[in-house]
Amino acid sequence: MRSLSATAVRTRSLLSLLALILALAVSGCSKGDREHWTVVASFTNASGPEMLAIRQELEAAANRDKRIELRVDDYHGIIESQCKQLASRDDHGDVLIVVPDRPVVLDRILHDLHKHGQQVIALRYDIGHDDFSVALLPDDLTIGRAAGTWAASHLVDGGNIVALKGNMSVRRSQERQRGFLQGLTPKPTRNSAEPPNAPKLVYESETDGTRSGASRAMRDALVAQSKIDVVFAHSDEIAFGAYECAVAAGRERELAIIGVGGLADTGLAWLSDGILAATLTVPHGGEEAINYAMRMLSGERFDAARVRLPSRLYTFDSVQTGGTPIR
Repeated sequence: MRSLSATAVRTRSLLSLLALILALAVSGCSKGDREHWTVVASFTNASGPEMLAIRQELEAAANRDKRIELRVDDYHGIIESQCKQLASRDDHGDVLIVVPDRPVVLDRILHDLHKHGQQVIALRYDIGHDDFSVALLPDDLTIGRAAGTWAASHLVDGGNIVALKGNMSVRRSQERQRGFLQGLTPKPTRNSAEPPNAPKLVYESETDGTRSGASRAMRDALVAQSKIDVVFAHSDEIAFGAYECAVAAGRERELAIIGVGGLADTGLAWLSDGILAATLTVPHGGEEAINYAMRMLSGERFDAARVRLPSRLYTFDSVQTGGTPIR
């Protein structure tokens, strides 16, 4: 057998060394060992108090870890542009956080992204399938139930309740209303009966979610009902519209309004001003989204993990002490 030349031996040794170096480099560049990661937050619309609060929480959480570069893509309400960009499967970072305005429109796109290996976190909206990594969701059923329980406890001698709802084609509104009815009418036990003066839901109306739409719905409720004790509004914006209408009719002192949202500049401020009697927070989820992104980048695997985020109930008496957790 012909022996290898010295040059050939050196060449083979050099190639072996280069292969070893390459293998070590690849193994050392796993996501958990990298120094910098890109997390992309895709908003249908990052403006408005609620979305702005989510964006600020995401940015604050990302800024605490120097390894994360957070890029916020804001499509200013043009969901067609968001869909086009996401469908391109291009430049979505190491982890993609999606904050959709209309999640149904994005269902198929997020399904395809996940199938092609993109780690996807859905923030504040559920996805209609199981092809995603994590969905961070408010517990709207529990939020509604807590509102109903508060209304029932507020009306110990009975009373009339009005519900001003959001878009009832959306799961969020459906769950808030269903929970509210559960809290308003708890299941009777064997040794208990419904009190003779139990509070009653005497009027309900779907609104477009705006103050003006809520004001119109409240005007109709005031015409239909000569006595209203509590108004449950599916959002603080709806609650404020109801209050404005009640003031215009001179009936604001006769009723208590409970809203949902609990933002510092709106719901909590209106609570402190006596406009609202209570409000329930809707968790932003920004902190949790960054925490889950870091866990993914450290090697953890998640498949269709739906995580319900906790909320708090605030009343005038508890607004300065951080409210009360609801379960």
